Amino acid sequence: MQPDAAPSSTLGVATRVERVLEMVLAGAPDINGSGLRVLDSWIESEDVFCLVYTSDWDVGVDGPLGLRRTLDDGWTPEQVAEYVLLNELGEPLGTLADELVERDGVWWFTGDHVEWRVPLS
Repeated sequence: MQPDAAPSSTLGVATRVERVLEMVLAGAPDINGSGLRVLDSWIESEDVFCLVYTSDWDVGVDGPLGLRRTLDDGWTPEQVAEYVLLNELGEPLGTLADELVERDGVWWFTGDHVEWRVPLS
């Protein structure tokens, strides 16, 4: 599922996208009621991460979902991770399910529309 990933930080200091992905992965098992199971994850670029997962939400497609998420400008890593966990992974997709695009057996979306996003904390 994973294409060539961007190289990890070489100085031992996590980049912004690495920090967000680490927090999302750490919080994923605690999303109540979603049955979220992460199958794969990787960093695509300095501000984009990908997450392939399954959940108990019925979105009307067969196969895992993929979130290809660009980090929000001006948000802390904690704010991005919190929003992704609570609003994009922790809730059913709703109308975003109509925008899913299948590629290699994974149904991809890019998160909530930018104009919908507001930091939660």
